[in-house]
Amino acid sequence: TPEPAAPEPAAPEPAAPEPAAPEPATPAAATPAADESFAALAARLAEDVAATDDPAAMGMAKLKAAAYRDAAAYFALAAQRDPAWKHAFNLACAAAKGGDETSTRIALVEAVRRGGDKAVDKARKDADLDGMRGKAWFEPVLRGEAWRPTAPPEPTTPSAPATPSAPATPSTPTTPSTPTTPSTPSAPAKPVDRGPPKLELPRGTTNPIAQGPLDAIAAQLAAVHHATPVLRASLEHGGAGWVVYEYSRYEACLGEQAAGLTKSKKQKKCRSRLQWSHPDGNAECTDQLLARVTSLDPPVVSTRTPLDVGCALQRVRRLDALDIDADGAQEVLLDVVGRKTSLGFREFETVEHTRKVKVLRVDGSEQLAWDETLVEVEITPDETYAHRIELLDENADGHPDLKVWTRLVANTGMDLDDELWPDGPVDEEAMMGPIHVKTRFYDPKQDIWKKKGK
Repeated sequence: TPEPAAPEPAAPEPAAPEPAAPEPATPAAATPAADESFAALAARLAEDVAATDDPAAMGMAKLKAAAYRDAAAYFALAAQRDPAWKHAFNLACAAAKGGDETSTRIALVEAVRRGGDKAVDKARKDADLDGMRGKAWFEPVLRGEAWRPTAPPEPTTPSAPATPSAPATPSTPTTPSTPTTPSTPSAPAKPVDRGPPKLELPRGTTNPIAQGPLDAIAAQLAAVHHATPVLRASLEHGGAGWVVYEYSRYEACLGEQAAGLTKSKKQKKCRSRLQWSHPDGNAECTDQLLARVTSLDPPVVSTRTPLDVGCALQRVRRLDALDIDADGAQEVLLDVVGRKTSLGFREFETVEHTRKVKVLRVDGSEQLAWDETLVEVEITPDETYAHRIELLDENADGHPDLKVWTRLVANTGMDLDDELWPDGPVDEEAMMGPIHVKTRFYDPKQDIWKKKGK
């Protein structure tokens, strides 16, 4: 008996169309796109605040009040006006405190671009960025590496059954495009006037004092200051000499107590007196001096002149003897640089750089003294003057004249060379004023440099 025929398989139901993939949501105006530029971010944020003369200060006030969105907007406005790296960095801090990771990253990239190592060092220790240090982008940004977020994989949509392709239609010949009109070339950027190249005064002899007399000089200085002097440079000239040295203020305080020069003999009195725990305390600082030695056999220290170049000496740039004014007699040229760092609001640093230049006659009298102090403030620019000096015989009398280059600087953390002249990237209008040059002419009769006609 034949088996009954198997029923014909039912025709497959047509597959329901796959739901269309949802369109990605357009980010709200307050949320930056991952690839937004810093300029676009700053422009968008700055639209939210009214114009103000000091947006950086307003940003700090809003940050203290935990109004992070407003703080970021004011810092954005400050960053548009001023190329200093602190404004972009503060924007990153405000965004981080407000939980805006993308804005934090974009602003931090800009801060590192503007500030380099200074911004990197600050980013690694600022508490406002603690919540961002574990992010995958944080260290690459500090290293200056290009970073792009990894895009999520596109959802796969089942492909439709293949349809026999139609015969290829010949493509329409492309119409030649209309030649583009060449754009008018923009005016070349005005070059930044950085002033003169690095100016070094003439070099002289630099004979150091022999070790035996130098040890005897150190012993005399230790007895005077009740502390161990650190001799930084010495010069022997014509049977006499000069010594640049410094000593610990805290050690001197303890030494004075031990010698019975003060009533108390407790270390805490010295710590309190020198404000050991205060950000501007002097306990870890030194006093810096120049000693003149009238005789080396035996050594006799005759005078001690304070130099006062900050918390400590950084370097002795010059201590040598030369005939700097071409009058037939040698002078002693001293050039030293020091520094002091203080902590201010929100652990921002104020750095004071000091340079002193002295031209001394061999009898110890001062022929020329030139001091310069540059204060570097992280939050608010500090306007101060930078100087460079050059010797040049402008009146052709056979004696060099003193040419002084001066520039007003709004110092917001710019790099300085070892003469304390602005170095590195600068903005002509926002960061630096015009350069002024004045000349003091040497008068051989009075053995001084003076203004012409005086």
